Amino acid sequence: MKRQVGDYRQRRLQKRVSEARKHAEAGDYQRAADAYTRILRDEPDSGIALLGLAAVELRQKNVEAAERLCRRALQQDPKSRVAALVRLGRIAEGRENHEEALRCFRLAVEADPAQVQARVGLARLLSLREADEEAEEQLRAALRYNPQSVESALLLSSVLSRRERATEAMQLITGMLVKVPDSGRLHLAQARLLLGRQEPQEGIAALRRALQFAPDNVQIAVLLAQQLVKQEKSALAVETLRSFLERNPDSKPAKVNLARACIERGEYDEARRLLHELTAGGWFSANVHLLLGEIYWRGRHVELTMEEYRAVLLGAPQLLTEHPGLAVINDDSLEIGARVERFREALGPLAMGAGSLVEPEATEVSEGGG
Repeated sequence: MKRQVGDYRQRRLQKRVSEARKHAEAGDYQRAADAYTRILRDEPDSGIALLGLAAVELRQKNVEAAERLCRRALQQDPKSRVAALVRLGRIAEGRENHEEALRCFRLAVEADPAQVQARVGLARLLSLREADEEAEEQLRAALRYNPQSVESALLLSSVLSRRERATEAMQLITGMLVKVPDSGRLHLAQARLLLGRQEPQEGIAALRRALQFAPDNVQIAVLLAQQLVKQEKSALAVETLRSFLERNPDSKPAKVNLARACIERGEYDEARRLLHELTAGGWFSANVHLLLGEIYWRGRHVELTMEEYRAVLLGAPQLLTEHPGLAVINDDSLEIGARVERFREALGPLAMGAGSLVEPEATEVSEGGG
C-alpha cells in the first residue's frame, strides 16, 4: 500500500512539474513560478521543483534567488545533487568566479561520470586557462557518454583547432553532422573550418546549410553576408540580410552588416538611413560610427568624417591602448584633412568596421530551429 501511495505521489509530482515547465517554455514566468511554489508547499524537499523554480528565476535575471534555490536542492534532495552542482557551476561561471565553477563541475563529474553538461562546463573553463589537454580529455569522455552531444563536439573542435589540429576538428564535425544533420551550429563550425582552409565557396555552401537549419541565428546570417561581400556578391549579401531582418527586425548586428553591404554597393543613402536608425535610440557602436565615417569620407565630407571618428574614441577610449595611432584625430597641430587621413591609415581595413578593433557584433548562438 505504501508503495502504491509513493508511486501516485511521484506521478502527480511529475505531472505538476511538467505543467510548470510548459508555462516557463511559453515565457509565462509568473505562472511557472506560481506553479513551482505550489508544488514546494506540498513537497518542500523536492529538488526537481527547486531547480525548476531556480531556472525560472535565472530567466528573469534573479541570480541570487536562483543560487539560494539550487543550494536548497543540494542540501535537501540527494537525488538532485548532481543537477544542483551543474546549475551552481553555471551561476558561478556567469559571475566569472571560475574557481567555484570548476569546483562545482568537478564535484558533479565525480558524483556522476556520465554527467555530460558538467564535463562540458569543466572543459570550457579549462580551455579558458589553456589547459587544452585536460579539456580534450573531458570532452572526449563526454562524447563517449553521449555521442550526439553537439556542445561537446563544438567545444572539442575549437580546442583541436587551437592546438593546430584542424584536420581532426574537421573529421569530428563531419562525423557529428552524420549523427545530427539538422544542427545549424555544426554546419557553422564546418563553415569556419572550411574558411580557415581558404575554401570560400565550400564555406559559403556550409553557411547556407547552417542558415537553413537555424534561420534566426544572427552569427550565421552575418558571416554568410560578409563572405558573399568578399566574393563580390554584395547583392546576395543584401538579400540574405534583408530576409533575416524580415524575421528579426530588431537585430542590430544584421542592420550594421546590411549597412556595410550597402556601402560596398554604393548605396550610401540607404546605409546612412540604417545607421542613423540604430543611433536614434542612443545605442553606441564603434562599428556604426566607423561606417558613417566611411560614408562621409567617400562623399568628401571631411568635417563630418572627423566627427564620426571622434565619436568612436569618445565611446570606446580603450581602443587607444591597442591602437595608439588613432589619437591623431585629436591632434590640433594638423589640419583636419591630414588628421582624418592618418586616422584612416591607422585603421587600415578596419575603416569598414570589421575585425578586433570594434566590439563583437554577433555573439549569441541560437539554433532557431536547428
